[in-house]
Amino acid sequence: MTANRTVTDDHVLVQKFKETADRESFEQLYDRYTDTVFRKCLSFLWEKEAAEDAAQEIWVKVYFALPSFQGEAAFSSWLYRITTNQCINHLKRQKAFLSLDALSDKGFDLPDEKESLAKAVSNTQQVTQMLSRLSKEVKALLIMKYVEGYDYQEISEITGMGISALKMKIYRAKKQLQAESYD
Repeated sequence: MTANRTVTDDHVLVQKFKETADRESFEQLYDRYTDTVFRKCLSFLWEKEAAEDAAQEIWVKVYFALPSFQGEAAFSSWLYRITTNQCINHLKRQKAFLSLDALSDKGFDLPDEKESLAKAVSNTQQVTQMLSRLSKEVKALLIMKYVEGYDYQEISEITGMGISALKMKIYRAKKQLQAESYD
């Protein structure tokens, strides 16, 4: 299915739900995007249970907010914005910190060789420390751009931020990270 076809299908399902509260339309949207929402939650929260809880909360929010969805952006962008905001709010509540122990506890494989492991530990700790100095909003923007692979237009639609403001925030964050890496 092409992206344009999905957007058109999404629009039809959203309109049907808004007009008649058609449960089947919502279920089709849920089926189409549930894995994506869960993966996004997992990429932010790093814990399966937390990601499942956040995803469930997101779908409840979507269900109740869908009648007010204006359709100015694609449904998928609107859903991603809700997902991102929910995950950021969850992190704020939990005050979660990414650590190397958390990575290995979650099943992320680290190199076996002692020398490579020492280098990976050093690099991971340095990156984690540098990222911890950025705001949650900027970290989310960097994740969307460099981990999730979204372009500036897509991030703009998701966040509601203007493209020039978005580019400036990402540019400043990269400059800040570069400056800190030389300290």
